[in-house]
Formats: sequence, C-alpha cells, structure tokens
Amino acid sequence: MKLKPADIDRILEENIQPRFARSTEDFAETNAQARDELVRSLTGMQSQSSAREGQILPTAPKSLVTRIDRPNDFGISPRASDVTSTDHSTLSEGELELDLSVSTLPAALRGCDLDKIETRADLMQQLAVNLPLNELGLPKIVYRADLLDWRLFCGASPRGSDVTERYRTLQQFLDMATLWLSYTEGFPTLPTGEPLWAKLPFEDAEHYAAFTDYCITPGARQLAKLIRYPLDHVTSWYHEDYWAIRVKCYDMLNVIHAAKVREQRVMACEDDHYIQAEAMLNKMKSKMNEVNWDNLVEDPKQFVEVMEKIVKLQRISLGLSSMGNADGKREIQSESLEVTMRRIAQPNLVEDKAGDGGMDVRALLRNPEALASAQELIIRMSKTITQAPVFDHEASDS
Repeated sequence: MKLKPADIDRILEENIQPRFARSTEDFAETNAQARDELVRSLTGMQSQSSAREGQILPTAPKSLVTRIDRPNDFGISPRASDVTSTDHSTLSEGELELDLSVSTLPAALRGCDLDKIETRADLMQQLAVNLPLNELGLPKIVYRADLLDWRLFCGASPRGSDVTERYRTLQQFLDMATLWLSYTEGFPTLPTGEPLWAKLPFEDAEHYAAFTDYCITPGARQLAKLIRYPLDHVTSWYHEDYWAIRVKCYDMLNVIHAAKVREQRVMACEDDHYIQAEAMLNKMKSKMNEVNWDNLVEDPKQFVEVMEKIVKLQRISLGLSSMGNADGKREIQSESLEVTMRRIAQPNLVEDKAGDGGMDVRALLRNPEALASAQELIIRMSKTITQAPVFDHEASDS
C-alpha cells in the first residue's frame, strides 16, 4: 500500500515530535531557547585561572612531559621535540636559556665546557666523563675517535641562538660513533670478540705499540717513561684511545688470572702430595709384617710414642681433632633424625645481612648448631651476671 503525503506527516508528528510541543516550529523554538540559555550560563562563569582582587595564585606547573636530560643505562638521548613540548611561559629569561640547554644538549656532553675543546684528544677526554657505567664501574660504550670531527663540538653556541639543529647533529654523530661493549666473558670485549685492551679497529699501529709498552711498564706507570715517543703525542693517544679505561681492565684481568693460576697450583700441589703420601703409606703397610713389634716392650717410652701417634692417626681419619678439645666438650652430640636432615638440607641458614650487619633470627632458630651456641652463650652470660660480686655500700663506708 502506497502512503499518501498526509499519512507520512502524521506518522512523523506522532513518532518524532515531542509530546509537549504543539508543532514542529514550537519544538525548534524551545530547543533554540535552551541552547542560548546554556551558552549564557557557560560564558557567564568566572574564570578560576585569573586572580581576584587581592588574591595570589600559585606558580603554574611546568610541563609534565618526561625529558631525558642526563646519562642513562638505556642509551637514550634527549630529543629536540622535548624542547618544543615544554611550556616556557612561566620561566624567566635565565631559566629559559638553562632549560633549553638542558633539554637539547646531548647526554654525552653534560657538564662539558665546549670552549675548552681544541683538539680531538680534548673531545675524547670530555666524552669519557659521561660514559655510562655498569655495576663493575666499567663503561658500557666507547666512541670511535676516527668518526668524530672535533671541530663540530668546539665552541659554545651564542646566547639566544637556536641550538636545536646543532645539538641534533652532534647527537647523530655520537650515535654513529658509538661502539657497544660486551661482558659475556666477564670482561669488556669489542664487537669482534677481542678484549678491550686489544688493538681497537680505529687505532693506529704506532698508538697500539705505545699502549702495549705502557701496559707492561713495571711498577707505577707514567707517560713520561715512554721515552720512545714524544710526550705530547703520548698524552693525546692516552685520551683518544681510552688508555685509562683499557689499562684498568687489563690490570683487573691480570689480578684475576694470577688468582686462578695460584688456585690451580694449590690444587695440583695438594693432589700431588696426596698421591705421594698414599704411595708411601702403601709401602709402609707392606712392611708392617716385617716389623718386630715385640721390641717396643723393651722401651716403654718408644711404645707410648707409637701408641700416641696411632691414636692421633685414628682420630684424624674420623674427622676429629688430633689432641681432643681443651675444654672437655664432646665433639659429637646426639641429635634427632629431623634435626640432622634439616642441617644437611639447609647448611647455610645463618648468614650476616649485608644491609645492616645484623643476624637473621629466623635462620638462627632453624639451625640447631647455631641455636645451641646461642643458648650456651646466654647461659654463660647469666652465670656471669649472677656470680658478679655485689658492691657493699656499708662496708665501703666503714
């Protein structure tokens, strides 16, 4: 069935037009009045950001955007966008210049005086100050001196100039020259797997020869002792090729190497002595039947000495003291099966806390040997207090 125009108007009026409106025009007029009233109420509200007469508002907070403005463990450098996103309307002229310099200066140059950079060695010396370090105090990265043009870094930017583009360029050069170190073997290694004190990829052969001579210098090292090279050249190489850091790593590994060699020698010596002692003991066992033990009866002193040595040997083989305990206390104490199993399963329960140097009381109570020692200490202290002489005031007065 085809609807007529009158039917369509009737359906629209019944379903769309509000019941309180007499006509569509009346509804539109009512809606316009409500909108105008809402606009007047909003525009008539007093602004809370402007101070009333005699009122002092607090200083507006700075931007809440997180900015990286110092060296960090993630290798993240400040971005130029951090400057544009910061609200500087509340800063003074001096604070504004400081905030801009902090926001844009690369993290590797924090605290560096760019006016003092006159050579490549000066630049590398400044960069070595802000190298990110690990828990061993050793650097995580180094910069390749051959990829950095020191002329781009020298000289501070004039006051009031736009330094964003310059600092962005410097950061790009630093990122390109970054050489990440690896500590997979426990000491710093280059990406090639060679140790840090090996020849660097960008290091000249003469520079490395001088560094090798510096490493093997006996006693306290001094650059002036490298008489084969000019002192000013050696000083430049010292900063350009990270001699201070590399020789520190070299010394640390030598100390560890010497300790490991000594440990291996001690183990080899103990093993050799055990083998020799075992061979001699087997020979003596084979000769025991040939010894005339009846001769010991004729010399009582020698008989007692032999018996004493045999008893000591027997006690040592059981893990006891050869002479026994001086205080008469028994070395073996009876304990229950549960206590023995706990002692075997958790032998290191009592440990000093590294934070405050105190004792872990819970671990102490779980360790039967430590608990027994603590109880004995308490008993001795109690006896000492009860047996202490009492000071007689009357006797002293008389």
